[in-house]
Amino acid sequence: MASLRRACYAAERRETSKVGQRSDSSAVGFSIHTGWAAAVVVSGPLRAPRIVARQRVRLADSDDTVRAQVYHRAADLSAGAAATLVGKARDAAARRAGEAMRALRAAHRLNAAGMVASAAKIPSDLATILRSHALIHAAEGALYREALERAAEDCDLTIVRIPRRELPDRFASVLGLDAAGARDLLAAMGRAAGPPWARDQKDAAMAAIVARLSD
Repeated sequence: MASLRRACYAAERRETSKVGQRSDSSAVGFSIHTGWAAAVVVSGPLRAPRIVARQRVRLADSDDTVRAQVYHRAADLSAGAAATLVGKARDAAARRAGEAMRALRAAHRLNAAGMVASAAKIPSDLATILRSHALIHAAEGALYREALERAAEDCDLTIVRIPRRELPDRFASVLGLDAAGARDLLAAMGRAAGPPWARDQKDAAMAAIVARLSD
């Protein structure tokens, strides 16, 4: 953990030495899926935020969605083999999330990370998860989200988790806007940034702004 933190700060120092001290801070938001996440970095004045980066962060060792669904695959295995598979997937997600977070921190003066979250409660017992199809689905997303959260923590970012159903209201609230004003601002950000501007990018941008203003 300490080595990841040192690497993160070293990357930021290298970037700062090249371009000088940034005049404003940024936040990154993540909309997480099975095996990958959409990341959006937001900077600029608090009342006029702008998109400065968008990317797809791969969190599984394979781009194959079926292979990334480790809990679905684990359900067909013995208890020992299931635990090994899930453990390897966690290790891979942690490695990839760490690499991505350090790169984002090096390129942008990040202070916070917003995570679009699920309200589902995931039990710690693997056997319990594998007996429930709903828990299997929830655990898939949680595995990759937790990898990003640990990576953000290693980079000393403030982590803000926002349940997806609460995201539009939280976004409007932190900006002091009504629902219509918040939608207008989000649309204007999308027009300024250009495509892609689908739900993933919108959600990640809202999460980044909520995290930035909660920092």
